[in-house]
Amino acid sequence: MCICLSFFGNFYRKRPKSRIFAGIVIYIIGMYQKFIINQDGVLKFGHVYLHKDLLARDERCLYGGGLWKIDEGRRAILLYGRSFDFGAPDFHHLRRIEWTGVGGQPLPLFYLPHWPEEDLLIPVFAG
Repeated sequence: MCICLSFFGNFYRKRPKSRIFAGIVIYIIGMYQKFIINQDGVLKFGHVYLHKDLLARDERCLYGGGLWKIDEGRRAILLYGRSFDFGAPDFHHLRRIEWTGVGGQPLPLFYLPHWPEEDLLIPVFAG
């Protein structure tokens, strides 16, 4: 979760949900469950506002990204959508999965090409 601080009188336009504490307004900006596939073919998960926030300083996202969610019923991670920053995911370039962004525990991965319909699930494997 991203927290932005503002002192009274600094902002005059409408803002997201806020809390007031000791003369400081704290704005809470929502984070989203997003993934990317970087230039090395590493799939990275995270809770970020923008897909580019998943990149380290020396990384680039050449193979797209999207959103993810854990499906408790299937005991799997569902990947869907696309990145507005980097485009749709290209899983043919996937070489490794970094599990730290989803709690460190590997789970089966499925891509939903026609989200929000969950009729077609395509298994995703690292090459």
